Amino acid sequence: MNEQKSFNHIVEYKSPLVGVTVGYAFLMFSIIAIINQHIFLAVFLLIIGLYLAFSIIRIAIDHSANRFKCYKRHFWMKQGKWRSFEEYPDIPVLTINQKQTTYSMGSNIPFTSKNVVYKIFLLNETHREKLLVKIFKNQEDALHLAKEFASKTSTSIAIYSPQIREVSLSRRR
Repeated sequence: MNEQKSFNHIVEYKSPLVGVTVGYAFLMFSIIAIINQHIFLAVFLLIIGLYLAFSIIRIAIDHSANRFKCYKRHFWMKQGKWRSFEEYPDIPVLTINQKQTTYSMGSNIPFTSKNVVYKIFLLNETHREKLLVKIFKNQEDALHLAKEFASKTSTSIAIYSPQIREVSLSRRR
């Protein structure tokens, strides 16, 4: 039981950082609105800020029943359904190159930052549907978790290779 609980902790992730950051910003703006005595604006910003700041996306795993649940938690209410690992038999580790360019207002000088992240997904048989499990900055950690995940579930590590639909093939001819 302890092993399952710790493994569930490993594969959970929080909702996108932008949403959480915006939520905390709204909470700060609501405090400023209260100080300036704009009560209606403060209540509105407080509700939106709490919703965004405390929304969480997680994956729960039930090893005994060989199933998982991707769920969203908003205001402590969970939303999601249990699915079998038989529907998602493959686990790839995808390398994603992220690039962001920012321009200065005064001199129009670009600042570009590049990051490489490694994402673990659950894939269905056609590799057309994928569910994010976890994001890593280190390839070794991503591969270690993917191997651990595959050994504890009925999944296998695979190369991402989505099948091309008939409609797409007919357009290419």
